[in-house]
Amino acid sequence: MIEQDINYASQGKRMVNFIIDSFLAGILCVLLFPFLAKSLSFYPKEAPFYNTYFIFQFAYYFLMEGAFKTTIGKLITKTKIINSNGTALNLKGAFIRSVIRLVPFEIYSFANKFPVGWHDSIAGTRVVEKESYIKIVEA
Repeated sequence: MIEQDINYASQGKRMVNFIIDSFLAGILCVLLFPFLAKSLSFYPKEAPFYNTYFIFQFAYYFLMEGAFKTTIGKLITKTKIINSNGTALNLKGAFIRSVIRLVPFEIYSFANKFPVGWHDSIAGTRVVEKESYIKIVEA
């Protein structure tokens, strides 16, 4: 695979992915937080909502990327997660991406012109335009 031929997802698409996926993780948290707070004996009743959101954010990304190799945001923007060597995302990569997203200020790692955040660089993954990746794989 020739890296120059891959079209990386733009900062704009990465931002749309972030907004959509954060919104969906938030919706899940809002819907399930009352259940957790009331039903689970090990769950501290006084746990702040924002702490719970981080659990849901991790779970959303890890389950979506681990099981389906994508998220709803990436499906909508027609982007795809791949390993930096061009292979499909694996469970280890999905786990690392999900953990690194919990680092405060990780979103600011996108401040450079090249749209690769810490969760990409540390996990050894990239988000690319789905069409460009399909053309390269088929070639």
